Amino acid sequence: MSLKNQIGRVGETSVLRRAARLVLCAGLATSLAGALSLGSAAAASAAPVANGHQNGGQPGNVAPWWGGSHFRHGYGGSITGTVLSAPTAASTVLTTTASTLPAVTASFTITPAGWKSTTVTVDVSANTKFREPGESSPGLSDILVGDQVTVRGIRTGADTLEATSVELPLVLQTGTVLTSTAVTVQPALNAFTIATLGWKSTTVTVEVFSSTKFREPGQASPGLSAIVAGDQVIVRGTQGGAGIVDATSIDVPLVTELGTVATPPLSTTVLPTSFTITTAGKTATTVLVNVASTTTFRDLGQSSPGVANVAVNDRVLVVGTQSGAGAVGATSIFIFSAGTGHGFPGLPGGPGHRGHGR
Repeated sequence: MSLKNQIGRVGETSVLRRAARLVLCAGLATSLAGALSLGSAAAASAAPVANGHQNGGQPGNVAPWWGGSHFRHGYGGSITGTVLSAPTAASTVLTTTASTLPAVTASFTITPAGWKSTTVTVDVSANTKFREPGESSPGLSDILVGDQVTVRGIRTGADTLEATSVELPLVLQTGTVLTSTAVTVQPALNAFTIATLGWKSTTVTVEVFSSTKFREPGQASPGLSAIVAGDQVIVRGTQGGAGIVDATSIDVPLVTELGTVATPPLSTTVLPTSFTITTAGKTATTVLVNVASTTTFRDLGQSSPGVANVAVNDRVLVVGTQSGAGAVGATSIFIFSAGTGHGFPGLPGGPGHRGHGR
């Protein structure tokens, strides 16, 4: 065979091979397209997954308090809510879908936090762990009606959870003291009530124990005797049921009052003494300022200012401890004499600024 014919055969073979490859690729592409089409149709007809609490805390469209991954029996989950009924011994041992779950020994009900409330039964077993900050041996007896709890466990039925752990978080309440004493539950030493701050005020009983810590700036040994009606307090503690806090610490913060002297000091030479001011702002009130030997004074242009520098119509900034409704035990007094034109120079908030919680 001549060289020319050999070259021609080689060219034909190459063309045939390329054509075969094209046919094979086209067949594979058709098969893949069919498979992808079938896969897409199957995905489109599948049931949508419910959005659960794992996405922004919004309730799912299947159950009011379970995320999509928690919906089936035997799946773990957690729930936070308010105790509706106190724990009672289980009358029967409940049968669950998970054979490894221990026998139920007691149960209580809660209403979950959220926009759609329901009632959930929490089953407790011998293996359930209890946690409450400040309590050395928390247990089932610490669960009271009105407590806020976080329960983790296994769902064993519609609106039923077998708890692996139950946690009672610490509470923080800020409010105004209403009464200095209230009914107490042993081993509480004493108690008082407060009206909580906020757009929806409630009455809370604060129980005081020997272990309760008191803090008040300017007071060497603050205690329960320093808590009087009208004081603003910050209470931290454990839950004692509906509207009750077992206080671990009580803070009485400093207050700041801006105003104009309404009545002069009762004495300019003998301490303690007092005077009144009319507070600045839209809702002016009268505040009694108690002056002690430890009170410090500052007055622009005065080298050693004192209570004698306080005069009617002077503008003053008073910082001190709370002494009940409308009274301040002054630790510092800044004087801006009338007629100086200084107003309240360099002070944050300007006229109308009120002290903490006032």
